Amino acid sequence: MSIENLFAPSPQSLSAGVVRGAEFRRIEAIPRRLSPTIDPAKLTTYLKLPAGTMALRPNQAEVLADLYDFGGAFGMQGVGSGKTLISLLAPVVMEAKRPVLLVPASLKYKTEAVDIPFYRQHWRLHPDLRVVSNQTLQTLNNKDLLKRFMPDLLILDEAHEYRNRKAARTRRLLGYLKDNPDTKLLVLSGTLTKRSIQDYWHLLKHALPRQCPLPLHWQELVEWSEALDQDMPENRRRAPGALMRFCGPGENVRQGFRRRLVETPGVVATVESSCDSSLNVTQRKTPMLPAVIVQAFDKMRRTASTPSGDELTDQMNVWRRCKELAYGFYYRWIWPNNKPDDEWLEARRAWRKFVRKTLEHNRRGLDSEKAVRDAVARGEITCDEYGPWVNVRERWKPHPPREAVWVSDYLLADAATWMVEHKSIVWVEHDAVGKRLAQLTGHPYFGAGDDRIANHQGPAVVSVNAHGKGHNLQRYTNMLMLCCPSGGDVWEQLLGRSHRQGQEADEVNYSVYLHCRELWGAFQKAAGDARYIEDSMGQKQKLNLATISVLTPDQVAGMSASGDPLWAG
Repeated sequence: MSIENLFAPSPQSLSAGVVRGAEFRRIEAIPRRLSPTIDPAKLTTYLKLPAGTMALRPNQAEVLADLYDFGGAFGMQGVGSGKTLISLLAPVVMEAKRPVLLVPASLKYKTEAVDIPFYRQHWRLHPDLRVVSNQTLQTLNNKDLLKRFMPDLLILDEAHEYRNRKAARTRRLLGYLKDNPDTKLLVLSGTLTKRSIQDYWHLLKHALPRQCPLPLHWQELVEWSEALDQDMPENRRRAPGALMRFCGPGENVRQGFRRRLVETPGVVATVESSCDSSLNVTQRKTPMLPAVIVQAFDKMRRTASTPSGDELTDQMNVWRRCKELAYGFYYRWIWPNNKPDDEWLEARRAWRKFVRKTLEHNRRGLDSEKAVRDAVARGEITCDEYGPWVNVRERWKPHPPREAVWVSDYLLADAATWMVEHKSIVWVEHDAVGKRLAQLTGHPYFGAGDDRIANHQGPAVVSVNAHGKGHNLQRYTNMLMLCCPSGGDVWEQLLGRSHRQGQEADEVNYSVYLHCRELWGAFQKAAGDARYIEDSMGQKQKLNLATISVLTPDQVAGMSASGDPLWAG
């Protein structure tokens, strides 16, 4: 049994609310910082070169000062607030001997080839700073990478890549910190949480072990989580209880908690937008839908299977497949020697059909394929289809080779027209879409491992997953979203590529296609995330700042009632 399940609450315990125990009183007693404690000009003078012309911003100086004062810092620094310079100056401030900076793989080249040479013209930088990608730390061959380097200062830029405590990179990071408790930790990110305080708890308690403003023990953290988190089911929602002691007049429980968090010495949060330009997010009018797309959606809704015959199971699976079809394609397997593995296909089809029917009719609160699988494994559900599937599922991991089959280029043709008009970026989620659009337009596609977007000028097709964070793209003012992420944290990073300090245009515009229920629902989920993040962490979210023009719930209800297959609920 995992530690997360060990303390699962009973329904009776939820009504009591969060209690004011010893851990709560410890957090209450942590001093609050109500005003800055460092003069940015003085720290600038100490750190810059004689010929340097740059100056530290107040938030940058605050993070560096707290890092020095408390031996760690938790920098909730909004997109465009200057995290890169903080990460490069931290080793000098701490007089570190073996500093290591961990960055996303897509930013390693930019950090080493662009950022460090640029900032070295203005600032005293550490001569022995190692820059390591998060993906390098993740690989099997690098289990002992941190032990080999023995860093005395670890800097996490884009620290949200360490939210998942079960990921190999996070386990290795936390293992090293546990074995080497004197190691200093600087946490930096503009999107540290997605929907839960559990996203950053393990980082916060290592960065600030003496004054962590979250419970240090898992059971109490879970209780706080049940009262504060965004996606907590109502049957598990806990009353705020003692958490209301953090609230001032007119504050809700998340806002009160946020103030306790950001007023903790060692925690530095930016609360203002890093850009004065107006920001607009507008639904782009969808071109006339070809009959073949409407028919494909209709069949998929009726049969609960993709055009290739693959069974749709849970809601997440439906979302993914509908979003693909909305862009004009679906996936099918490519079998070696053109010989399908019929045993694997039949076992998979039978299992997924069982999962779909179980989720449609269950009364146990099951909501995903994993939940059904766990219930079967515990013996709570009888299933003849599970055994045959277990026997063959490891043959193809994560799945057989596949290819994209294009039903229609109708949407890509519209995106190509937009590129001619705006000469700017089209963001995509799927490699298949990126490569296809690049082929149709002749403009480059920057996917995983292709860092040329850092210096590219003019139109381009760009992967959200590969380049949706870290890059400075202020030279672009109009972007088209040929995708719709459902995470508010992903939108925050994406909007911040162009809507950031240094943007000289009066307006920054993002256009997005939302022409089926799943795409519109993804945008609504992201908007809800943005409200949660701002309430609970205090950072102004760009989706909350933006002027948004998309379909209203009433309009969506009307389209759903019309029988349109793309909007069927």
